[in-house]
Amino acid sequence: MTWRIGGISVTIYNANDPTTILDDLILVNDVTNTNFYSIVEILFIFTDIFFPQNESDIKFEKNNHPL
Repeated sequence: MTWRIGGISVTIYNANDPTTILDDLILVNDVTNTNFYSIVEILFIFTDIFFPQNESDIKFEKNNHPL
């Protein structure tokens, strides 16, 4: 899964097929990495561990840093 921040929205892509958009989210103030993980875990059912990463393939941890 990869994500890109454009303005106030986050687009979630399939990392195995970057042309496939899985969802778009609109961010509000104070969204943290932990909040984002929680949102994604509600929207998608995973059968394995997932690692969100940005368009530069940098993974981010589940923590309280701002998204």
